[in-house]
Amino acid sequence: MSIDLSQFHEVFYEESYEGLDVMEEGLLEMDIEALDDEVINTIFRAARSIKGGSSTFGFNQVAEFTYVVETLLDEIRGGNRTITQAILDLLLISVDCMRSLIQELQSGGDPDFTKSLDLKAQFEAILNGTLAINKTEKKLSYKEDIDKTKNKAISGKDYYIHFVPRKNILQTGNEPTRMFWQLAEICQNNISITASFDRLPTLTTLNPELCYLSWDIKITKHIDRAKIDEIFEWVIEDSEITITEM
Repeated sequence: MSIDLSQFHEVFYEESYEGLDVMEEGLLEMDIEALDDEVINTIFRAARSIKGGSSTFGFNQVAEFTYVVETLLDEIRGGNRTITQAILDLLLISVDCMRSLIQELQSGGDPDFTKSLDLKAQFEAILNGTLAINKTEKKLSYKEDIDKTKNKAISGKDYYIHFVPRKNILQTGNEPTRMFWQLAEICQNNISITASFDRLPTLTTLNPELCYLSWDIKITKHIDRAKIDEIFEWVIEDSEITITEM
C-alpha cells in the first residue's frame, strides 16, 4: 500500500521555514574573523534537514540547490575552506532564494528556478575551484555575479530591524503594532516579528500604560530603506532602532 506524502507537506513547509530562520539568524550573527563552531554546525544541520525533506517529497531542484549550499557549509565547518564576507553574502542570498522557492511550492505555484540555478552554478564553481572567492574578489562574486540573479526592476534590500521603544511610547500616541501593520503592508507580508520580554517586570510592578517589550523584525522583501524610515520617523527620538541591510 502506497503512502500519500502530500499530507505531510505542510509539516515540511513549517520545518523548512524554521530551518531557514535558523540559518539566517546564524549567518547574520556570524563573525568571520572568529568563527563559532557551534553556529556553523547549527546552520549546516538546518540546511541538511531542508535538503532531506525536499528530497523526500520530490522537490528535487530545491534539494539539489540546497545540497551545494550544505556541501560548502560542510567544508567550512570541517576547516577545509575559509569563510569570507563574499561567501557569507552568497549564503545569505541562498537562504532568501530557498525561502522564495518553498513559498511558491506552498502556494501551489510553479517556482522560477532561474535564480537558484544561477546561484547553484556559483556554489559549484567555488567548490570546484573555478571561482575563488576571497576578500579581494568580493566585488566579482557579490556585486557583479549575484546582482544578475536579482530582478533589476526591484530596488532596495532585505532588512533586519532591532526595535526597543522607550517605555512611555504609548503615552506619546504611538502604537508599535500599528507600525508593524504598516511594515507588513509595504513588504507584502514578507516579514517576521519576534517579541522580547527581557524588560517585562513582575505582575505586581507592571504599569499597563507603559511598554516593556522590544522586537526583532526581519523583512524578506526588497523594499526601499526610505519606506522603513518613514514608519519609524515618529518614534526615532523615543526609541533605540537599529536597521541592518541584509
